[in-house]
Amino acid sequence: MDYRAWIPPDVEPSMRVPMLVGLHGRSRHIDRYGFHFLEIGRHAPTGTPVIVLAPRIDWDAPWIETQRLLFLAMARIVEQYAVDESRVAILGFSMGASSALNLARHNPRRFSAVWAASGLFPDVAVQALKRRTARVLLSWSGTEGQCRRTVEVAREIDRGRGLARAVVFVGGRHEPHLDMFRDEALLRWFVGPPSELSGADSPGGG
Repeated sequence: MDYRAWIPPDVEPSMRVPMLVGLHGRSRHIDRYGFHFLEIGRHAPTGTPVIVLAPRIDWDAPWIETQRLLFLAMARIVEQYAVDESRVAILGFSMGASSALNLARHNPRRFSAVWAASGLFPDVAVQALKRRTARVLLSWSGTEGQCRRTVEVAREIDRGRGLARAVVFVGGRHEPHLDMFRDEALLRWFVGPPSELSGADSPGGG
């Protein structure tokens, strides 16, 4: 599997850093929708370094094989760099959103958090995440109705054991809005350690 990775240049060998794994949408503009996940790492707030893995996904290939290759790529990064395996988040935009939610649903020990942006929010994944103590971030850029629905789904998850937040851009274009992770409070919440998984430390949605 072809991928690119962002490794913070100032990470001490003794440090353990959270890792974000980004799934791009079904688009021929792979460099735009896939590898721009690296911008999260490049522009992460001071004091919140993150490792980012941005694989190139072949959406026409069998998903079981794609998943296997994805996990192999993740394992390579874990072996080579100081990844905190208790803080690995899966991110997905557009078509990658539903895949991210389902990966989090089926692999609770691999992923401590999931972000799904401007894509389908499968009910079976929503219900599963509602029963787990995981961080879930949903975002949407588009019509007011779609944004309202995104907030409603996040609230449904948040009423369960999961912690969910919504970030919406009413009237915006179909974009991942990765710059929202420059909000240090949001990023710290999203990649926070499992021991801090409580409603008290989470920022408000909006």
